[in-house]
Amino acid sequence: MEECQNALPLMANLVRQNPEVDDFCSMCKAAGEDSYHIFLSCPITHPDWALSDLPWSIISKWQGDPEAWFRNTAKECEGHEADRALIICWQLWFNMNKWLWENVGFSPSEIVSHARRILGDYTEYSLSLVNTTRTESPKREWKPPPEGHIKINFDGAMFAETNSAGVGVIAKDCIGSCLRWRARLVEFLASPEHIELIAAATALELGKEHSWN
Repeated sequence: MEECQNALPLMANLVRQNPEVDDFCSMCKAAGEDSYHIFLSCPITHPDWALSDLPWSIISKWQGDPEAWFRNTAKECEGHEADRALIICWQLWFNMNKWLWENVGFSPSEIVSHARRILGDYTEYSLSLVNTTRTESPKREWKPPPEGHIKINFDGAMFAETNSAGVGVIAKDCIGSCLRWRARLVEFLASPEHIELIAAATALELGKEHSWN
C-alpha cells in the first residue's frame, strides 16, 4: 500500500520536506492533514462512514499507521467488511483529489455506492477464478471439516488469451459458511504446477494470518 510507506502527498508528509508548508487539511481546514485525519477523523468523512453501515467501534480504532489499522480491522470485522472499509478509504482519497484539482466531488451516498459496486465486481471476478477449471473433470462434492475445524480449499486457473493466471482460496467452517476468501492474479503464464504452488502458498498465508493451525 502506497500510504503504508508514507508516500501519499499528505500535508503532514509534505511539511517534512518543506516546514513552511501549511499542514491543515485540504478539505476541512480545521486540523493537520495526516492519514488518520483524512480517512477517519475529518468531519467531512463522517457521513460516508455513517452510510457505510460498517461497525464504527472497530473502524475507528486507529493503530498508529494505516497498515496496522487495516490488519486490526480485517481481524475484527466479519465477512467482506474490512475489504469494504479499505475501498471506502480509497474512494475518500480519490474524492479529495477530485475536489482539489477539478473542484467537483461525490456525495457520501455516491462514495458508499461506488465502494459497494467495486467490491461486488471484485467479488464476482474472484469467485469466477475459483470456479474456473483448466480441463473438464468429474465434479467432486465438497465435504465439510469436523466441528470446530476450518477447511481451506484452493485452486488455480490459466488464461492463455491474457498470458496470465489466477488463484482462488476459500475457508469454510463445518456448516459450510465462508469465513475468508482470497484471490490473486498472476500476471504471467507459468506452468500448471507453478500455479498450484502459488495457490497452496496463498492458502497457507491466509491460514497463518488468522492463526488457523
